[in-house]
Amino acid sequence: MDIVSKLGGYKGAFEPIVMYFFPIVILHFLINYSAVIRRIYNSIYKKELERTLRATFDRVKLVPNLELKLQLNDKQDKYDALKK
Repeated sequence: MDIVSKLGGYKGAFEPIVMYFFPIVILHFLINYSAVIRRIYNSIYKKELERTLRATFDRVKLVPNLELKLQLNDKQDKYDALKK
């Protein structure tokens, strides 16, 4: 106890150790916290993307004569390529 009292009490003895590890602990916490946030937003993004793709696919299925339009577009593209 005499050594601790000569160093300035408990605060003086342990403060340098605590102040050394405090930034490391905070950095560790922030890295873990960012990983949690990334996982949450990643799952939300996947769900939203899936919902958007399903809605778009449902709209495409409702287009009448889609196969015919795609074939006409292919023929037009080939014709345009020949003109160049």
